[in-house]
Amino acid sequence: MIASSGLKIFRSSTASGSGKGTRLSFRETLVDAAKIGINPGADKPEKRWDPKRYASVADRLAQELGARIFILGGPGEEPISSSIQDAMKHPATCLAGKLTLDELAYFLSRLDLLLTNDTGPMHIAAAVKTPVVAIFGPEDPIYTRPYASPDKYSIVQSNLPCRPCAKKKCENPLCMKMAEPEEVLAACFELLNS
Repeated sequence: MIASSGLKIFRSSTASGSGKGTRLSFRETLVDAAKIGINPGADKPEKRWDPKRYASVADRLAQELGARIFILGGPGEEPISSSIQDAMKHPATCLAGKLTLDELAYFLSRLDLLLTNDTGPMHIAAAVKTPVVAIFGPEDPIYTRPYASPDKYSIVQSNLPCRPCAKKKCENPLCMKMAEPEEVLAACFELLNS
């Protein structure tokens, strides 16, 4: 069991009782609070927004909306997720490295919003119809945007002449550095209020 304020996540055997699979379920006690996921990882460092900026936005969402913040991430992304949790003034639950892919899909379906970089979980959230704010850096969202109704996602990106970028590595990813917390926060509020 993973527990946080107002939410308990249980793993139980599948209905067949074979023990080969698990099912994730939730018991929520604070049903009025918005549940917001933060997914800070990405396959390349130049596609990752600054963890301090994620912490700033997450704190504002917690402060202004009373939102419960859940920091996600796959195996190996625990340090990034923990750095966000440590930088936050408000409580957050870090689930990085704790969910299977099936559990992640279910968890994403229970959120009111996912704030993420251009990642696989962004596409999973779109598939389960969870609203997504996606921060895009070097990639072109025309090709890799969330495949969802336009009212279910918002793209935050900078307009630089070097975008989209074909480099395999970028020493100074201005495209990610120029995405401002206020712009990201405004996109979050817009989707949450629609």
